[in-house]
Amino acid sequence: MTHDLEARIIELMPEFSKGQKKIAQFILEHGEKAAYMTALALGNSWA
Repeated sequence: MTHDLEARIIELMPEFSKGQKKIAQFILEHGEKAAYMTALALGNSWA
């Protein structure tokens, strides 16, 4: 994951809803995997 995207996610995270924060955290921790996941799979990844 590029550092610009990571920095932007971190910058905006305080404004995210609880669910958005969980997805954002998953993306930060598993960016390479998340890049190839569908939105449904990504949403279910933390549920």
